[in-house]
Amino acid sequence: MAFVDHPAFAGINKNFLITLERTLRSIKDPSQLLPAMMTISNEAQRYNVQMTPERQQALMVELRNSLPPSKRTQFDAFIRMMQNNM
Repeated sequence: MAFVDHPAFAGINKNFLITLERTLRSIKDPSQLLPAMMTISNEAQRYNVQMTPERQQALMVELRNSLPPSKRTQFDAFIRMMQNNM
């Protein structure tokens, strides 16, 4: 689902959503996740977008889906590590 169509992103600045989708399309490997997440965070601040739990969840699903299937296990491990350290 495109973010422009996702209910959690209703009313969000379209330029932010374009940047968000472009950033996700650029990810080819789990090693690119952290830089991509930093880019998204910076863009959210730039466009004054609050990352609600619903938006965060949608973003995590799309981040995972942006990876090749063979890399998704690494993504899941990365997310578990981040959750355990919070």
